[in-house]
Amino acid sequence: MLRTTVLQVVLCGLIGAGAVGCLPKEPPRHTTYYDGPTLPLDQLLAQINQNNAKVRTLNASGTFLLTIPDETPLNGQLTLLYTKPDQIRILGDKDLAGRIFDLGTDGQKFWMVAKGRASTTWFGTNLGPGESTRQLPIAPQLLADVLGVATLNLDLLAQPIPTLRFNPDYDCYMLTWHQPLKDRWVTLREVWYDRANLEPKRIWLFDRNGRVVVRARLDRFEPMGTKNEGASRARTARGYELFFPETASKFTFELDAVRDERGGRPNGMSYRFNPDSQDTDKLINLDERRNAAEQAVPDPAR
Repeated sequence: MLRTTVLQVVLCGLIGAGAVGCLPKEPPRHTTYYDGPTLPLDQLLAQINQNNAKVRTLNASGTFLLTIPDETPLNGQLTLLYTKPDQIRILGDKDLAGRIFDLGTDGQKFWMVAKGRASTTWFGTNLGPGESTRQLPIAPQLLADVLGVATLNLDLLAQPIPTLRFNPDYDCYMLTWHQPLKDRWVTLREVWYDRANLEPKRIWLFDRNGRVVVRARLDRFEPMGTKNEGASRARTARGYELFFPETASKFTFELDAVRDERGGRPNGMSYRFNPDSQDTDKLINLDERRNAAEQAVPDPAR
């Protein structure tokens, strides 16, 4: 176990001690303190976009492990499909058992199917800003940010507004994005980019109270495959470790092949989902739960 450092303590205080473990494994400190040149914010965003703009779609395969408290761990073969800006689907299959996991969003609706001890389907429309993600073990609408291939807005005053710090001990850029509420500003996410190659290594996403809703560690960046062999290939991560503190769920996956498409997928059919066709013991409509909870709150105007 890594020795607790002052930086860990300070960051734990900033992102909320309620997050179990507080931080993912930190990138190794460099043996020397970096005091060389660094990029200003506008140039940094532009250079990150040079890589990310090459990614419009993803079709990846690999293996996964999903751990949900009080549930049987799920593991097997994984298929990941992604279409910018906010469509993602992750399918998990196991020999003999077949499809045991389905997680995704089409940009409007979201769903999660987990066939462990309690075989369950969750579904609903996308949660609004600031709504809790405790209603299901993993909120799929957060995963597009975690992939680290989003195209960043180059307008430095457009919301959410980016700010930049440089950490010379870890030789990385620390980018944060902020948005105003009626009574204050809030931080939405923080990403650590390696200075030398501008690859995202650590990602934190926050709720409006500053608590972590997902933290991620990315590693093993390699060029992705493309059907256009003459095209410049983007570098994408192969290893992902995700933790969701509000539900204490852990999701790790290793990708052995990453392409822009395979067999015409992803396409419009890739993100179609019918909750009624799922063979699970429980079917949970999160929209109905949310509406019932809102109706149960007394109207202060009465």
